[in-house]
Amino acid sequence: MKALNPEQFGAVRPLFTNLQQNLVVESVLSNMTRGRVYVDDPENPQLGLLWTEMDAVLLAGEPNEQLFPALRHLILDEMMPDARSRYIPHFTITVDRLAWVEKLPVLLPEQSLVALPRLAFHLVQPPPDWRALLPAPMTLQSMDAAFFARQALENLPSAAGWVRSFWPDIAAFEARGLGFAVLDGQTVASWALSVYAGEGALELGVETAVTHRGQGLATVAAAACLEACAERNLVPHWQCDEANIPSVRLAARLGFVVQHRYTDYRFLFPPE
Repeated sequence: MKALNPEQFGAVRPLFTNLQQNLVVESVLSNMTRGRVYVDDPENPQLGLLWTEMDAVLLAGEPNEQLFPALRHLILDEMMPDARSRYIPHFTITVDRLAWVEKLPVLLPEQSLVALPRLAFHLVQPPPDWRALLPAPMTLQSMDAAFFARQALENLPSAAGWVRSFWPDIAAFEARGLGFAVLDGQTVASWALSVYAGEGALELGVETAVTHRGQGLATVAAAACLEACAERNLVPHWQCDEANIPSVRLAARLGFVVQHRYTDYRFLFPPE
């Protein structure tokens, strides 16, 4: 498997056609957010792997077993040690066709694969007004360069880590994405931000500090993001594991409904 340069990503877009509903594909192929792309043959690709450098791995093309030794080496000997060094414990694998389902146990250790039902949502009604939900005296802040320069804020490294996990840097995030944080005094209590970006669309992610959960702050931050999306004519995307009940409930509060269901496959890293 050969690693492509970012300048080559666009040329292999047809290979990932069946995964285009997943915004991460366009986000990486357009060099909006971080990611690596590998193919069997850059001139005539028949099999491709897209990795976000986090846990998400997408496989596209025919699952040709003759290519499995090279693909297995890439995943187990190159990608997995890199991920482990950054405390990532697993890969979440998305495939572009059913033929991959029976082939994944051949490609990877079967005992380490777990089926993972997933939900993709569609926004059908306006989100709640975050201003009415923001507890006094907390404040809402746009997550821009000025926000990340406020080094005295507690939890700022965690929020900045989210941005750097998906985006090349803070400047790229500010130029192409958006995010809002709820501040409780000098503490970043909750935040919502775009993790992937496509033409006219953003996928959102949300996090709340353990000390501030159960107060509806994620709803505030996410609703502010949705308001900004509407102002910029951007379509918001929301996805989560079916078992992630807090995320499912938050999506419903924000005005999302399930658009479709699919199954990913979690590859749990074997013990070292």
